[in-house]
Amino acid sequence: MIAAPKPGNEKERLQALRQYKVLDTDPELEYDELVQLASEICEVPISLITLIDDDRQWFKAKIGLSLPGTPRDTSFCAHAIHDEAIMEIEDAQQDERFFDNPLVTGDPNIRFYAGMPLVNPEGFKLGTLCVIDRVPRKLTDLQKKAIATLGRQVVKQLETRLQNDELNRLSHIQNKMLSVIAHDVRGPLSSLQVLLEFIDPTETDTQELKEILTDALKLVGNGRELLENMLSWAGSMQKEGGFYPETVYLRPLVASLLADHEVKAKSKGLQLVNKVAPDLKGNLDRQMVTFVLRNLLTNALKFTASGRITIGGSEMEDGVRLYVQDTGCGISPQDLPKLMQWEHRFSTRGTAKERGAGVGLLLSREFIVRHDGALTIESAVNEGTNMIFTLRNQDV
Repeated sequence: MIAAPKPGNEKERLQALRQYKVLDTDPELEYDELVQLASEICEVPISLITLIDDDRQWFKAKIGLSLPGTPRDTSFCAHAIHDEAIMEIEDAQQDERFFDNPLVTGDPNIRFYAGMPLVNPEGFKLGTLCVIDRVPRKLTDLQKKAIATLGRQVVKQLETRLQNDELNRLSHIQNKMLSVIAHDVRGPLSSLQVLLEFIDPTETDTQELKEILTDALKLVGNGRELLENMLSWAGSMQKEGGFYPETVYLRPLVASLLADHEVKAKSKGLQLVNKVAPDLKGNLDRQMVTFVLRNLLTNALKFTASGRITIGGSEMEDGVRLYVQDTGCGISPQDLPKLMQWEHRFSTRGTAKERGAGVGLLLSREFIVRHDGALTIESAVNEGTNMIFTLRNQDV
């Protein structure tokens, strides 16, 4: 038996296959009908839609065979994806690649095989539509044409799946943004309008006007912060491929963020500490990492009246571990679960009456999860909070 070599673009081919999110899914009528038709047209007992994964061939649809898949090493289809057109084996017992293959010497006792590569629009061969018989035979020209046509229909079904997933994702983003805008942007703007309408130049003294303008500025700042968060999140969610990873050195990135917030920290008498290891780096999306750290730092500043805020980090085997720790008011055990629920998100006032929309942490967690990471919150009332998160290295 001769196992098929892997294509030169195997890494990219597997990425293309996995974007369809079809591996290990339940049977679907659209695919089942195609293998049924292929079997009837070619007058064979077995027909399969085969997808070539890293170390296996998995059957999305099958007729005449009960197996969910087989090892890639014994796969006929792993050979077929090296061809540009149909690969036809009239008698596997007479082919040096397959005569001693366990799929030939044992069940399902393959003698005849014909496989049409499934080529997606980018040119990656995902697998095959194949027909199999237990006796030697040869396809007619009409049957070959039919198999090629049905193979293209399989790819169209996969593309439709991808498009539907994208439409559902965009709809989810739209609904979430509309929910936040309706609930959280409207509030600050309405309050701001009320404050400004309250001002009567003929009756308002200087101190009262100063207090109103101070509150108005806070509302504007809260609204701007929320909109920037939402725009950053929505833009990232719609990126092609989801990431723009690069080598990011974390200590200078954290130093820059701390410098940006130095004035706010001094106004509350807080110390900002950078404990990120000097040489700590990762293959990360810089915009996402900055977004997460900025939001966690902003929250720490909001809920810390005295003491310090520390950002630290260390290396993991396949990524980095970062934390933002404060000596603030902490979070009660009953409120902790609410922090991670879009439906029940809430925000409390900070130590200087700051107020947010309650979405920054939720969006940060989404970015962390998209980096194959996790967020852990350790907190005690009147003692402080430690936001710990991991980020896995991404392919650059």
